[in-house]
Amino acid sequence: MAYRLFKQVSPAATTATELYEVGTTHTASISAMFICNTNALASTFRVYVIPRSGTAGATNAIYYDQALAANTTLKVSEAGLLTLNAGESIWVYAGHTKVVFSIFGDET
Repeated sequence: MAYRLFKQVSPAATTATELYEVGTTHTASISAMFICNTNALASTFRVYVIPRSGTAGATNAIYYDQALAANTTLKVSEAGLLTLNAGESIWVYAGHTKVVFSIFGDET
């Protein structure tokens, strides 16, 4: 099965930002996530998996203030990394503006 790029975002510094929301009649299988720090300075990041109508917070974080070294990329890839239902979403947060989040997968 071929997976496609769902979305990429470089959020404003210290601002939780929606990366991807599953369509109202779909489910999504996320196969990989890349977090790339394009800055010469280290940063931190957060990733939230939010239930329908929820908000980003410590109770739904899967990464929270995770360190990310300067000019590095973290790849998270496992079989069936995440399966999301209609209306569920992934939000991200970074310590500065030069962190890029990318997710790949399939929506049915």
